Amino acid sequence: MSTSHALGASVGELLDRADAELYLLSTGTPSGNRLLAAWPAYAAACARLMTAAAGRRATGHAVVTRWSDTDPVLLAGSQLYAHIKLAKVATRGVLPHPRVTRATELIGAAADLIECARDRPGVAQREVAQAATSRSAGIIRAAEMTLAGTDLTLRACGRAHQQSPTTSPNTRARLTWRAAPLFETRRLAAEVLDAAGGRPDRSDLDGVRVPGVRSPRPGDLLDDLQVATAAWRAACLATVHSSAPSSAELQRASVEARHLIALNAALTDAARAAGSMSQTDAILTMARLQRAGAAWSDVTTAWTERTTGVSPSQAHIAASLQLQRAIRAIGRDETGVWLAPEALAECVVLPAAFAAARPGLANVLDVGRAHADAVSLLVRQGGVFALANKLAPNEERVEARLRGGHVPVALAEATTLLEAYRASVDQSTSALGQVSAAARGCFGVGVGLADREVRRSHILLS
Repeated sequence: MSTSHALGASVGELLDRADAELYLLSTGTPSGNRLLAAWPAYAAACARLMTAAAGRRATGHAVVTRWSDTDPVLLAGSQLYAHIKLAKVATRGVLPHPRVTRATELIGAAADLIECARDRPGVAQREVAQAATSRSAGIIRAAEMTLAGTDLTLRACGRAHQQSPTTSPNTRARLTWRAAPLFETRRLAAEVLDAAGGRPDRSDLDGVRVPGVRSPRPGDLLDDLQVATAAWRAACLATVHSSAPSSAELQRASVEARHLIALNAALTDAARAAGSMSQTDAILTMARLQRAGAAWSDVTTAWTERTTGVSPSQAHIAASLQLQRAIRAIGRDETGVWLAPEALAECVVLPAAFAAARPGLANVLDVGRAHADAVSLLVRQGGVFALANKLAPNEERVEARLRGGHVPVALAEATTLLEAYRASVDQSTSALGQVSAAARGCFGVGVGLADREVRRSHILLS
């Protein structure tokens, strides 16, 4: 295994990076031929991850205990593994797509990491890798990755057909024959996920790490959160400074703004449960945070049928994943569900947690202001588009409506989007002020970045 792939990373983080590569691929129009060429190696890497997670081999230090042969996830995984090993796809003379190749390397590195953890003399790492939750999570994640890669390839092949059914070297019959194994792969991968049902979440894989990399302490997690929110803010501001802002980045920023608001709400509820915050303060703070979250949700919804036609950058995706991991490490359990207030109060030092999370709200406000101004300008310049048949008809849109094309959104048609941004800024300002006041009253937290931001907001709004 190349250490450049995995140094300091966990299995879950490596697979997140592979997910990011597939996400970038899905935003474009990749060649069906090149995805088909990459598919055999990609599917083989997924199969290898599945068998590594299942723990079927004897290691140098201990024989891995096998699951029961009646376990439905293992049985479904075995069928998928056997199919992939036998499936053949003709890819003569075509170079594999580089993004799929990169995802294949990351998945292979994750499988290497699981096997290395099982071979280590250190009992703790071996126990984590052999735990039933880790095994189930590995099989589930391998099936998810298989399904995602297969769907991307099938869509690309179908798109090539639709665009050029006669002149493409992939004739309809030939393409169907070449892609036939993928349909069976897709069915078997879906069966693994169906069998998983309520089984452990894939985040269990975060415990299997590169040898020698220490697990973070609670203080490290709060530091990670502050670093992640700062990086996220920088990436979101870079969006509006680019010559062509990405609607995918703008929409994703609205989702992550809600996550940061939700983290502050979870900490508020934990402070109430611990008796650190009065019931009255907690109710008022939660209400304002909920209104802010709802306002950002309206921004997310408003972007659903609009686009700028620009793909997200790798830097923005990386910042997004970093923020998601930081929030999940503090406020969610291994299944991805928010911790109960009492449990969260025991996991963190509340004054320190508030001090780390409150600047995230200030960052949300900064991003909201910047994005609101940028989107307003973008609409006036004709840089926001929607499907013509979703907008009011006029003479200029007849042809676009007939061919299902996109047209620029007029200022009057973007009212919902622009009002959603204005509301998100107003409600985020209100929520930030209340959280700052409540934390100061409970923990005696002094004036910091968030407090200064509230004062600046009041001056700007007055």
